[in-house]
Amino acid sequence: MKDQEANVYFLQETFSKVSDEAVWRNDWGGEIYFSHRTSQSKGVCILINRAVKEKVTPSSDADSRIILINLTNNGLKLSFCNMYAPNDHTQQVSFIQQQNEQIRNYNSYSRR
Repeated sequence: MKDQEANVYFLQETFSKVSDEAVWRNDWGGEIYFSHRTSQSKGVCILINRAVKEKVTPSSDADSRIILINLTNNGLKLSFCNMYAPNDHTQQVSFIQQQNEQIRNYNSYSRR
């Protein structure tokens, strides 16, 4: 990914844990915002290229299925959401409805 031109990457099912953060950041060279679960399930993260140097405000859920960031870069305000919904279709609808409110409340850049 470091060879690509993108400034933001979204990873899902990272199976990461807190002890992985330093290694991942060192390898990536930019910022990484994690929402961990276990080394065997779930987890999401957002990687930000080191060229992006402005303010980032992260938020995540307790179940490690969503991470939100508000980012200001060169005066441009952006909100990103990386969501990993449950595999079970019946759980997906409930999950998305619950997360909709969290996203709406978190996104300080949206017009209300």
